[in-house]
Amino acid sequence: MGHASGGGYSSPGTLSQNLEKLSNQFPSDRQGRLGTKGRNKARVIATDNPAKTAENMYSALKKGGKESALPNGKGRLTLFPDGSRLIHRPVSSSDGSPVVEISIKGPKGSSYKIHFIPKESK
Repeated sequence: MGHASGGGYSSPGTLSQNLEKLSNQFPSDRQGRLGTKGRNKARVIATDNPAKTAENMYSALKKGGKESALPNGKGRLTLFPDGSRLIHRPVSSSDGSPVVEISIKGPKGSSYKIHFIPKESK
C-alpha cells in the first residue's frame, strides 16, 4: 500500500458528500443549498470575515477533486470525477464580494453561487 502523488485526484469524495458535511455549519434550504436566499438565484452567507469564510468553505468542499487556476487567473476551479465542479473567486465581478460557485451533476444536481458578505451589526 502507498499513497498517490502528483496531480491526480485526492482522497475519494464527491462535492455532494462534502456539502453534506458542511450543512450543519451554515444555514441551508430544503434542497440542501448552503446560505440564505439572496438576489436572483444567488445565496448569501453573512460573516465577520467574508474572505476567510469563503476560503475555508472552498477548502472543505474541494476534497476529492482536482484543483487548477481559472483560465483568467481570478480564482480556482476544482473538478470532481463525477463532473461536478467548484469555483472560488476572491472577488466577484457583480458586487466585489468573495464567491463560491457550486455545480453538482447527477439526478439531484443543482447549480448556485454563494456570496460572502459582511455581517451587519445590529
